Amino acid sequence: YNIASHYYKRYVVNYPLTKKAEDALFRSACCYYLESPNISLDQTDSYTAISEFQSFVDIYPQSALVDSANKLIDTLRYKISEKEYNTCMLYFKMEEYQAAITSFENFIKEYPATKHREEIMKNMVLTYYNYAENSVLEKQKERYELAVEKYNTLTYMYPDSPYISELEPIIEKIKIELTKNNKTK
Repeated sequence: YNIASHYYKRYVVNYPLTKKAEDALFRSACCYYLESPNISLDQTDSYTAISEFQSFVDIYPQSALVDSANKLIDTLRYKISEKEYNTCMLYFKMEEYQAAITSFENFIKEYPATKHREEIMKNMVLTYYNYAENSVLEKQKERYELAVEKYNTLTYMYPDSPYISELEPIIEKIKIELTKNNKTK
């Protein structure tokens, strides 16, 4: 695919005004798309394919192939988002609390319409709770409060979420800890 992409691009450079230049540029981008690996692997080729398809759309905005290019871009973006989600979950499962929190926050900013949003919010509550439990006393109150804040956001955004009942015992524990902290001050 790399060689084919090279020759397609070379054709476009040598014969930019021919009718086949448009098709050649699209096929060049398709070669990068076909090189895009499994979700678990490095997604450099996916980023390159997105860039190539975007260049095609920019150069030929009236092309009949623009819809196909946009659909392939969406497919690649989905693949990249799933890779990022898997990374978030890896930090969560490894109990790397700071890394999990940072990756969850970044993921939600980068992919606000993700299908995993509700689950990530639940995992953020659990992560902040566990982070607080394993923290020094001076940091616990702040981290418990962040867990409650994420829980409140979850209940506001997803009032019918099955995760709410799962998290209620943890929130009760947090409230008990917060009242203990307030009494000791």
